[in-house]
Amino acid sequence: MNGLGLATAIRTLSRFPVPGRTSSEGRSLYWFPVVGLLYGLSYSLVALLPLPPSVRASLVLAFAAWATRGFHYDGLMDTADGFGGGWTPGRRLEIMKDSHVGSFGVLALAVVLLVQFSTLAEVLRGRFWFPILVAVPAISRTMQVLACVLLPYARKEGTAGRLVREAKVRHLLFVFALDALFLYLFRSYRFLAWAFFATLAFSSLLCLVSWRRIRGVTGDVLGAVEVLSATCALLCALAFAS
Repeated sequence: MNGLGLATAIRTLSRFPVPGRTSSEGRSLYWFPVVGLLYGLSYSLVALLPLPPSVRASLVLAFAAWATRGFHYDGLMDTADGFGGGWTPGRRLEIMKDSHVGSFGVLALAVVLLVQFSTLAEVLRGRFWFPILVAVPAISRTMQVLACVLLPYARKEGTAGRLVREAKVRHLLFVFALDALFLYLFRSYRFLAWAFFATLAFSSLLCLVSWRRIRGVTGDVLGAVEVLSATCALLCALAFAS
């Protein structure tokens, strides 16, 4: 992992202090889908517990929140508050930076968690739960790379600024190639490909909304993209697999 960016990607997207030399932020983007696959495998271990599907679904969500330190959900709430409460790009960015959570943020988190829980519970009742559980986190991390490449950084400085500024088209092409390899290996589950392309369209729309709202992307928006694209991928995989 030294110097390749994988260690940096794991430290960026999780709470785990894995050993390894710190590489450039841009190089870590190559490994975002791989980190997503690792998440998916860990979710699958939780899903193997001998418990009812609804209980396992809640435990998977709880583990995901713990492993990511909840910063993606925090980004979702801040983005919802900013996009819903501001009238200008500058004001929206100010609201997103505020540590207080508003009604838009609370409502967005509640709705998303409700949708994720109910959808995941249904997935765990079916026979295709393993490929879905593994694929969804990889797809959602790919969409973060998409946002980094398509949009400029909306602030003069910030924690995600270097990540976004170092993002290049080659990063996006590489992660698309990784996803294509994964979908080929799981080609017997064609619904995963449909879920990927539907989520790609949805995430592109999110990027358009972010451009119109704040003229770019921030770390909060990247978190929101991960959560919302994961929700979309989960819903689409369930729909196409049925």
